[in-house]
Amino acid sequence: LYPAQLWHHKNHITLLKSLNLIYNERHQKIPFVMTGKNETASDNIFNYIKENKLDFIYHLDFVPLEDLRVLYKKAKFLVSPSLFEASGLTILEAAASGTPIIASNIAPVLELADNLKLNIFKATDYKELADLIFTCWNDNNLISEQSQFNLDHISYYSWANVAAKYLASVEKFI
Repeated sequence: LYPAQLWHHKNHITLLKSLNLIYNERHQKIPFVMTGKNETASDNIFNYIKENKLDFIYHLDFVPLEDLRVLYKKAKFLVSPSLFEASGLTILEAAASGTPIIASNIAPVLELADNLKLNIFKATDYKELADLIFTCWNDNNLISEQSQFNLDHISYYSWANVAAKYLASVEKFI
């Protein structure tokens, strides 16, 4: 699963190249769902899918939040190959849903990796991403372990915990 608008910085092409590599070299089709509105990268993304006959890639367009919650829970893993983000909201949503995560090595992701188990790859390295996707797809023990760990640790990011830390830091100056 990759829930993201179809913008260039979301890096869908690296993800598609990875899935194409797995298909061509390892002869495994890994069904993949993308959600998000068509934006500036849409033509490139859909042309790549069509040219490479990736009939196992599905685009659902915009998905309401309640449906997205179901997709997170049903997904075997989340892939977030973004080149830059202000935060890692999709990663937190996936962790809270018990969905293992593959994500690019951008700053917000690396910060989340301090408290969550994430599978991290270099954002522009589609071969490294292909290896991670293939491993996660085929290793149910890894998936299960990461899911449980993240479910056990997601409360670190709860509003109550964040507010308590904020208040504690402010009280130092009072």
